[in-house]
Amino acid sequence: MPQAAKEPTPGCLADFPAACPVCQNAQRAYAFTVGKRAFTRCQNCRAIMPANLPVDPFRENDEAGYVDRNLHSLFDALLNTVRERKTDGPYLIIASEDDPIAGQIRQTMQPGTARKTMREFLSTQDHGQHFGTIMLLTPISFAPNTRKCLQHLVNALKPNGHLIFMQPMMDSWRAKLLRQEWPEWQAPHSFYPTRDSLHITLLNSGLDRVWFCRAHHYCSLEYLHHRLKQLRVGAILRTLATVTSWLPRFARQMRLKLPAGHVICSCQPAVPRLQPILSVIVPVYNEKNTFKEAMDALLAKQVPGLRKQIVIIESNSTDGTRDLVRAYESHADVKVIYQPIPRGKGAAVREGLEAATGDYILIQDADLEYDLDDYDALLEPLRNNQAMFVLGSRHRGNWKMREFNDAPVAAAVFNFGHLFFTWFINLLPSQSMSDPFTMFKVLRRDAFFGIEFICRRFDFDHEMVIKLVRKGYQPLELPVNYKARSFAEGKKVSFVKDGLTWVTTDLKLRYGRLGAWRD
Repeated sequence: MPQAAKEPTPGCLADFPAACPVCQNAQRAYAFTVGKRAFTRCQNCRAIMPANLPVDPFRENDEAGYVDRNLHSLFDALLNTVRERKTDGPYLIIASEDDPIAGQIRQTMQPGTARKTMREFLSTQDHGQHFGTIMLLTPISFAPNTRKCLQHLVNALKPNGHLIFMQPMMDSWRAKLLRQEWPEWQAPHSFYPTRDSLHITLLNSGLDRVWFCRAHHYCSLEYLHHRLKQLRVGAILRTLATVTSWLPRFARQMRLKLPAGHVICSCQPAVPRLQPILSVIVPVYNEKNTFKEAMDALLAKQVPGLRKQIVIIESNSTDGTRDLVRAYESHADVKVIYQPIPRGKGAAVREGLEAATGDYILIQDADLEYDLDDYDALLEPLRNNQAMFVLGSRHRGNWKMREFNDAPVAAAVFNFGHLFFTWFINLLPSQSMSDPFTMFKVLRRDAFFGIEFICRRFDFDHEMVIKLVRKGYQPLELPVNYKARSFAEGKKVSFVKDGLTWVTTDLKLRYGRLGAWRD
């Protein structure tokens, strides 16, 4: 991000007037300065906010200028989002009075579409009706109090209505490329979200089913050359601007499709619940020796503040495990799904995800390799609004996770294979994970919304991580306890059936379809 960034020090901690819109923590510390504006970082969730909030971010002239600068090329993306979601009316567009984009959108939607400025919307307590679709053409971060603004929007929506808005993102390619020259640093935002922090904010405001749609700008090389010459950018971009000026005129005037610094976000009002739920998905196949011990420990495990829902997927075991599973059918916290034939661990987990209703999702094998007492530490960042997605890393200073006394050669193959595929999967989406294949993947259930899973075997571990990262979530890794079992003890992953196909599978997952809508 911007240069001149500093790590917070105890001497610069302060309670700023406005709480963090992501986690509601008031304690912030100095982060960096861009131009004459200072920015702070939340000490809990690390969200970035200006040190001083704008006095009146909804001045009509400023709002109209912002729209004129950023939204013209997002017109198609906004309309496509409405069409893809198959949204219902009545419709409300929130935009500045002289916003030309709002007028074009009204012409393409049903007659009678209402239109208000953000100031008018927030000052109206009773809108006279509930809307099926609200399209917000001003970034949600322009609101002085983002949480109150979102709650006002939720109250104005029908129970199954859609909120659609555009938002510049701090983890966009444009922000990372331009750094301190990113124009949004000078705009009157109350905070600068990443996809994780924006999703958390929406969830905490009573919205879910969140989907981020990538938007694009269309511009010529000549325009890029002109813009880059105006900005103080790095050597690579300066070189690009110079090379562009040498191209023939027809090449400089060619229009390019480039990813925008904004996303189009859609979400819907959530169904209120009295107590948050943790859904633990337990795929089971031929685990007769360990299932009962693991299941009893899981039932005994208490997570303060959360109600447990245990979803067992039994894949027609041949060793008598299914008879053990039947003993738990009547338990109030257990839901059992019987598969007629074994389809693979990935297929079992996918069926469990469809049945799970919890706010938080955790996958637990029945083989006693992992420690249930790690649940609390893994769930803490999710419950404290610090992350959407947590990985329990099995690395504790030693990469040799698998030590099979009865098969040392197999152990070496799997350990080196783990290193290779960790490097490969990090290379594809530009990550730095230490253990992307851990069973302990813990996340908010809404992170799965809109993603289509297709893998059936152990490649599902690859698919889940790759697609969640592609949707925009940065996994937080925490150390967990792990004791690998050998093949003689029941380990099922196969180097031939699984490992030899993972390279092509990972490439397909990285560049293939992400979900039900455009990605």
